[in-house]
Amino acid sequence: MSASRSDTDFGHGLHGAVTDFVTRASRLVHIKSILIAYVAIGVIYSIVTPIFEASDELWHYPLVQWLSDGNPLPIQDPESVGPWKQEASQPPLYYALVGWATSWIDTGDMNDVLRPNPHVDNGVITLDGNINLVVHDPGREAFPWRGTVLAVHLARLLSVGMGAATIWLTYRLALELFPPARGCPPCVPPARGGERGGAWFALSAAAVVAFTPMFLFISSAVNNDNLAVLLCTLALLLIVKRLRAPEEPATLGFRVGRWIPLGTVLGLAALTKTSALALLPVTALTVAVVAWKRRSWLELVAGALGTAVPLLLIAGWWYLRNIQLYGDVTGLNAFVEVLGRRAAPASLAQLWGERWGFMLSYWGLFGGVNVPMDDWVYHLLNALAWMALVGAVAYLISSAAKWFREDPGPPLRSPRPKGVGSLSKGQPRRDFGRDLSGYLQERIPLFAVGLFGVLVVAALTQWATVTWSSQGRLVFSAIAVWSIFLVLGLTGLLPDSAGRFAGAALGVCLFTIAAIAPFATIAPAYARPDPVTRIESPALSEGEGFDVPLDVEFGDRIRLLGANVDSRSARPGESIEITLYWQASAPMDRDYSTFVHLLDENEIVVAQRDMFPGQGLWPTSQMNVGDVIASRYVLYIPKAAYAPNVLTWEVGVYDTAIPGGPRLPALSGGSRPGIPMPGSEGSVSSGGDNVRFGSIALAPGPGDVPNPVAFNLGNQVELIGYDMDRRVAAPGETLRLTLYWRARSRMPIDYTVFTHVLEPPETLRAQHDKQLAPPTSTWATGQVVSDTYELTIKPDTPPGVYEVEIGVYDLRSSTFDRLRVLTDDGRITENYILLNKVRVR
Repeated sequence: MSASRSDTDFGHGLHGAVTDFVTRASRLVHIKSILIAYVAIGVIYSIVTPIFEASDELWHYPLVQWLSDGNPLPIQDPESVGPWKQEASQPPLYYALVGWATSWIDTGDMNDVLRPNPHVDNGVITLDGNINLVVHDPGREAFPWRGTVLAVHLARLLSVGMGAATIWLTYRLALELFPPARGCPPCVPPARGGERGGAWFALSAAAVVAFTPMFLFISSAVNNDNLAVLLCTLALLLIVKRLRAPEEPATLGFRVGRWIPLGTVLGLAALTKTSALALLPVTALTVAVVAWKRRSWLELVAGALGTAVPLLLIAGWWYLRNIQLYGDVTGLNAFVEVLGRRAAPASLAQLWGERWGFMLSYWGLFGGVNVPMDDWVYHLLNALAWMALVGAVAYLISSAAKWFREDPGPPLRSPRPKGVGSLSKGQPRRDFGRDLSGYLQERIPLFAVGLFGVLVVAALTQWATVTWSSQGRLVFSAIAVWSIFLVLGLTGLLPDSAGRFAGAALGVCLFTIAAIAPFATIAPAYARPDPVTRIESPALSEGEGFDVPLDVEFGDRIRLLGANVDSRSARPGESIEITLYWQASAPMDRDYSTFVHLLDENEIVVAQRDMFPGQGLWPTSQMNVGDVIASRYVLYIPKAAYAPNVLTWEVGVYDTAIPGGPRLPALSGGSRPGIPMPGSEGSVSSGGDNVRFGSIALAPGPGDVPNPVAFNLGNQVELIGYDMDRRVAAPGETLRLTLYWRARSRMPIDYTVFTHVLEPPETLRAQHDKQLAPPTSTWATGQVVSDTYELTIKPDTPPGVYEVEIGVYDLRSSTFDRLRVLTDDGRITENYILLNKVRVR
């Protein structure tokens, strides 16, 4: 018995210690502490991220600067876009406010600071960097800031302030939805020290917003999302307050006055970003519900007037302007014309296939959505999101079930209205309809907030079917909703102590990830590689580590010292890496671009990579004479590359500032004795405007047909391989192309194949169309068929390199409808395949 009692005492003691620890820890997580931590980390993000490297900032800020100089609103012209690109179609409130706040700064140096990187991989995660959206000058961008740099940093700090307001409003919104006095999941008594029980839930929701890394990144950048998110969250708070406000006798004028704050916020939000229009259906529902609860037509009229009139007075002129200028109330048609469309509208299945990228850019995909965190971070946060989704559904089901039982009710509900389901234990239910009405009245604020989130996702889904916009950050206008439901799903069914601990642990987890990201992810991505060495001799010797010592001078300006190659063989669909060592021979007043090609035996470019030296971070105008900069280039070999083949490296330098990009001459002169790459037969030759060296054996991929590929056309037929009798021809000569097809399904149509020798964009130099034989309507699923096409080069075709383009279409349709290529993840892409290239002598 003593042992049992001892065990019991130990258990009680351990439980008490854990509870006391959690209680003390939760008190530390106060909203002021969260706000202070957020501001501190937000400032770090704003400083660590180089200017114009945050999502679309290089287009948002020029519009701020334009308005700060007192200029009128720009008109979106797809034929002549300004430096703001598609942002000219955005409502102007954020830009006007930030422009006013920074108008005292002289930003005449903007063109010197904002110099776009012509080779950036915007929106693409690469293996070799080249992710900087603009060319940076460390001296110009260093502290103390001045000119445009100062204006951008000040605008960023203003955005951080807007983010702090969003966090505070999220805290207040969570308290309104789940007021501690009425009980919050889990329902707890008032804590010691006067703190109201359940406030930890609101603190947890605020912490999730504050420390979501992508929210920190966007809210420390020049971006109109920051004001839009603030105003949407404020509107949700006012909506919930109106739904919870008690009834009191009032005149029409007084009733209208109670709705005017919400109408004003709606107007400001609609004047900030078009996505805020998702608030309008929620507002209409709110007005209708409040009027229904009070059985008052007067309240319905008051709500309509109090919300619609301020909305129209504040934002109506903007949407009328859109109609006058673009024939579109939102102006999104002009926006899309500049932004660009998908090749074909995406299906829901395709969008589902893009979910990984969506979640990456929700949690934290920095830079031009091309600087990711470690994969384990996304897997962890995605797992928490899925758990929260299941938990939130389970909670709502559980709370609904509790409402209709005899017990005191679910944790999140207020006391039931008198006479609604207030039966003594054991009595049968007397009025299910009234009880259901009471449940819905209690839940309507939560449902209204959730409806806004659903509408935001629905609007983005529609938008993403037309444009490449599957970015999670684009649903941040409802980030307060997602954060509240995330905490609800993870803690709603847990006991009090466990719920508190889970909420605190979630906040600490996100805080840790968010605090580390600037130093572990963002700063390294934009850190310039240090010069390898400073040398005085004209070349490096073979013993210093180069696979191929080169010593080629380009235009008396920049010298290529040598190269290291990671492999001497590859297959189509693989990547191969080369490192080049560049040395400034003389001061340069412009930024020259470098290119690396893999040429095949017919001098056709199979793979290509262009960038400024040092992964795009060392523009030549900033290289000191004698500095050696190592530059990595990872070249992707297309899946349809012709093999077997032997590829040769070709390297050169050109000037992107001049139309046509003239190349610098390679001044080392002619050819010189070859220095073979280890294990290869390649030699080094230079002259003209390039240097060529080495050899890469391109082996065919595995498969039973020549040049195996996998192009799925409309889930009907698949191109599985191809062959060509030659890839060089003279005008008037014929190329024979053999295509290998496999049926993916039974086809009701007899499809026709087109084959072109194409001079981009649309000039045909050879063409052969014919119906597949046997007719595709007779093919069995899985059947493989080969067919040969003769492409005779037109006599007037000038010498050059041309694309081989193929596709499949329905000859019976009036528009010759083509099948579109589907990727492995379900994306619908082009209605043609660029198979390979040929040379015309």
